Amino acid sequence: SSSESLSQFGDVASNILKSEGGGAGVASAEVADQAAGALGNALDAATEGVNPAAAKSLLGAATSVGDSFSSDASTSSIAQGARSAQLRVLFSKLGSALLQQVPAGSTSTVSTVEGGKGTAIAVAKEDVAAA
Repeated sequence: SSSESLSQFGDVASNILKSEGGGAGVASAEVADQAAGALGNALDAATEGVNPAAAKSLLGAATSVGDSFSSDASTSSIAQGARSAQLRVLFSKLGSALLQQVPAGSTSTVSTVEGGKGTAIAVAKEDVAAA
């Protein structure tokens, strides 16, 4: 299924970002920027949305992108602002893709938080028939 492929894609992206950074576990901003573009394209192509397992994998990859961006102290404040905006768009696309597979009147939460670090996304779909 497309969610299985997206889950595998997210896992591979996370592993590349973590291995690219050596002992620190964070990739260069250039590699992270390329990964963010690829993740955005994958989410754009997920026209049927993503299931929670795929969303968790993609969230892990997006979090790795963010970790890589934040560890790059050499960039200007303008570049940092652009990267923050890029991450917000990525998380928004992920939330929208997850929401597509949430039944009306339900919620879904996906989290990569471990040891107090990570990211979580929660989405809720109202049941307009019951409103």
